[in-house]
Amino acid sequence: CVCVRVCPLTPKFPSVRTKSDIPTLAGIAHGVNIKLEKAGGFRDALQAIAAATAEHMQVWLGVMVGSTLNSNCIAHLTPLAVAGDMDGALLVRGHALSLSL
Repeated sequence: CVCVRVCPLTPKFPSVRTKSDIPTLAGIAHGVNIKLEKAGGFRDALQAIAAATAEHMQVWLGVMVGSTLNSNCIAHLTPLAVAGDMDGALLVRGHALSLSL
């Protein structure tokens, strides 16, 4: 299933769930937004990055709201992307890095 919802910060990068979404988007988007949790974890995100790169697409990485653990994992993949957002832990109330909202 291709996720056609577009990230508001990167309107040109649709979200993908698995590497199988990449060929469908290759002809209509020049980049994709890969979130670690939606992709199925670190290995699946790495496979989606490889698929997007093979299609000459730009990669944006991101995480869902969560602890610094998910941000730390995706940080290891950032050299393979043009940009990313790893601010999920900032939105968790009571987390050591949370923002005072």
